[in-house]
Amino acid sequence: MKPYSNAYFVKQCLVDVAQEMCPKMVTEFEKISQPWWKITRHINCLANDTCDNLRDKVKRFVSWSFATDKSMDQKDRVHLTVIVKGVDNELNEMEQLCFYNL
Repeated sequence: MKPYSNAYFVKQCLVDVAQEMCPKMVTEFEKISQPWWKITRHINCLANDTCDNLRDKVKRFVSWSFATDKSMDQKDRVHLTVIVKGVDNELNEMEQLCFYNL
């Protein structure tokens, strides 16, 4: 598994996503040049914000379910999928899907 502090790896992931989601912007993503420490800081901020939001929502759940699935890709890398679903007391439904490469 590559660390997200590997700036080239993160940039390549962004370019790959751009090719699928917004092909017209690929050249803009290819121009990105950030030092590894800056990328690490931004990803940590995004991860912390996501975790905080999920923690806040889970506290309001009156009913919830949790599912996991472990699979392997063609290169024998293990992937873990985690799905959290919940409903609060106003019957607002929330679903969070997370992927982890092990």
